[in-house]
Amino acid sequence: MADIDRARLRALAEKARDAEAAYLALPNTAPADDVLRLGRARNNASHALEHAASPDAILALLDALDAAERERGEARAQRDDTAIEFDVAWGAALKANAERDALAQPEQPTCPHIRSSGSGEWATHWCEPNGPPAAPEPSANERRLRRLLCIVKHGRSAYMDDGEAQDSSAHPSIDYLRDSLDEIEAKWRLRASATLTAPEPSEAEVAAAMASLYRAMEPAAWPSEDEVTDALRAAAAARGK
Repeated sequence: MADIDRARLRALAEKARDAEAAYLALPNTAPADDVLRLGRARNNASHALEHAASPDAILALLDALDAAERERGEARAQRDDTAIEFDVAWGAALKANAERDALAQPEQPTCPHIRSSGSGEWATHWCEPNGPPAAPEPSANERRLRRLLCIVKHGRSAYMDDGEAQDSSAHPSIDYLRDSLDEIEAKWRLRASATLTAPEPSEAEVAAAMASLYRAMEPAAWPSEDEVTDALRAAAAARGK
């Protein structure tokens, strides 16, 4: 097939396109001379393009386009195949690493003395010869807050002697210094769902108990009964707004 002079063919095609556009843009009132001139220019450009684009040249151009399309399709298919192969290889590598790590982990011996208490999120497990794990000792500030929580929650029914903070007026009993916060909250919920809930102390009883506790712990630092009562009433009024 004949070689294609691409530059010449492109220039002729652009000229024919521009001549066609100029002819079609003529208004109906255009002078006859302009119509003849632009029509002749359009025809000449079209004929020149037809002579330059021989059948062999057009076939060669179409063959080149077909070949380029085939190459693009093959490249796309190869890219997809490569991506699939990579995914398979990556998955196999991850599986092999997981199996190797599993084999590298020594088998943990099962202690025959494991015992458990509680259930769900409050479950505790320990080795029986060693006994249940000891809860960490609360700090001085935490003990102080726990004792305050006990007296505010239970009032006169709270046992506060000997540095303790317990309430056994209903089941289950609560030890505010030894039970974890989760255990205390769980016991509150159990008591709320039962009918054995102890009556709530009055405002005056709570104020008196708190003032008594404050004076016993730090006599010079804590407010009087009246001041505590006023503070409780102000807090209750603020909540009611």
